[in-house]
Amino acid sequence: MKIYLINPRFPSRSGTSPSVRTLRQRVPVPALSLATLAGLTPGGHELAICDENVRPVDVQKDADLVGITGYHIQKEQVFHLADAFRKRGVTVAIGGPLVQRQNLDECLLHADAVFLGEAEYTGRRSSASFRQTARGPSTIKRSSWPCPIPPRRGSTCSTRRVLVGHH
Repeated sequence: MKIYLINPRFPSRSGTSPSVRTLRQRVPVPALSLATLAGLTPGGHELAICDENVRPVDVQKDADLVGITGYHIQKEQVFHLADAFRKRGVTVAIGGPLVQRQNLDECLLHADAVFLGEAEYTGRRSSASFRQTARGPSTIKRSSWPCPIPPRRGSTCSTRRVLVGHH
């Protein structure tokens, strides 16, 4: 399976709080969620990750599954990207802090699967769940603790541009 994991860009500087503007300018490392999701992905899959704060998302990328994480402030871009991939017939999953019990229905309007809870807990069941998305939208809820945290898959993370601050 070809999997494309995405952290969407934060909103532009205009109209955002000073803390968000500072975050956009000073984040020295890539989003940990992408590396965590890469580590949770079982072997045998072709995996690519993209932090849109570093480089543009390739909405034409050949993928069987797109996983998008994000914060509430990124909601508009999460949904925009999800809709673009689904329009092409690609299965889309949304997760991260954006997904809350009160907005599950809204998230399911833009995704085939929605992850409620931390990836370390829901990720173990994700492979089987993605195969079931053809039957209709689903919500994958957090499983019980403890769940071992997987090793980092460094080969999927290109950190050079982030660490040296190039955009």
